Amino acid sequence: MAKRALTSATKKSDTREKILQAAFKAFHEKGYNGTSIQDIIEAAKVPKASSYNHFKSKQQLAIEVLDLYVKIVQESMQGPEEASPIELLRIYFEQSIHQHKEWGFETGCMIGNFAAEISNSEKVLRAFVVRAFDSWAKAIEDVLAKAQDKGELPATQSPKELASYILNSYHGAVLRGKLTRDRIPYDQFLTNTFDYLLKPAEVSHNPRAKLKKKR
Repeated sequence: MAKRALTSATKKSDTREKILQAAFKAFHEKGYNGTSIQDIIEAAKVPKASSYNHFKSKQQLAIEVLDLYVKIVQESMQGPEEASPIELLRIYFEQSIHQHKEWGFETGCMIGNFAAEISNSEKVLRAFVVRAFDSWAKAIEDVLAKAQDKGELPATQSPKELASYILNSYHGAVLRGKLTRDRIPYDQFLTNTFDYLLKPAEVSHNPRAKLKKKR
């Protein structure tokens, strides 16, 4: 009986994962409004009735997909402690841009797509999208705070405000890239963000130079 129960639990877990992965792909490629539960069920190749055993609604499924997307974003920003935080942040965005290129610059960012699509009546989903953006901004903020601790950013700059600005700029580039189907907006984002905005200040390690400046 225990073995039968374990097998049943495994099948339920597998079915849930298939639905979740199919929804992830469908929402990203077709959008929230352009995807039906039937589309997801057919893509997952599971019985239709099983979807309601795992997800009460399309909205709940969307929230779990977005939660997965946010976790992927946060994990992709992790790196070795000894590495330069600014370099790690640039690598993250470059990898993200490469992924958009692989998609032909057609799908854009899932969180941004949801923000543009969901209606005012879908308050629960809208609130989750807001939190998803906040989580993404917080991940960038944490990297910038580390950069500040290592002297890569001036102490006068606010990591929180800077993170919000960078995220807004990146989503502007994603939106433009989705329209133009090229990486020009992305490259403009990289250049202005990392070659100018986050360019490390030159710090002199010569104590005499500091004394001269004081005089």
